[in-house]
Amino acid sequence: MKKELILTVSLSLFFAMASIAQQPVKAPNKVTEKRAERMADELGLTTVEKAKVQALLEKQDKDYKEAKEKLSPKDANFKTKLEALHKKQELELEKEIGKEKFAKYKENRKQEKMRFDAVRDQQQTTVTAN
Repeated sequence: MKKELILTVSLSLFFAMASIAQQPVKAPNKVTEKRAERMADELGLTTVEKAKVQALLEKQDKDYKEAKEKLSPKDANFKTKLEALHKKQELELEKEIGKEKFAKYKENRKQEKMRFDAVRDQQQTTVTAN
């Protein structure tokens, strides 16, 4: 009886892990495509601007991954270098979409961060209350 139970549980775990391993991974270009689409909707970008933004987002993702590979979190300048990369990327985006749309983009990001912080704070309060 015990052997059958152990065998059943083992097989269940094996099949569960096999099915998880076969799930498709999100393609990076799909993620940047969705980000560009969302930005186009929020900021009223033209199709040309949207295409430029999508290309820029793909380039930025590549640059960020390269920077993360080269830098170690233990490096004293880790945070400074990533912040410099972020500033550079923001300047590139502002150049592509213009000052007005970039200001709206920054405001949207600020509000998103405020919502995220509020949810996080509420979750922390709930956890500490329990």
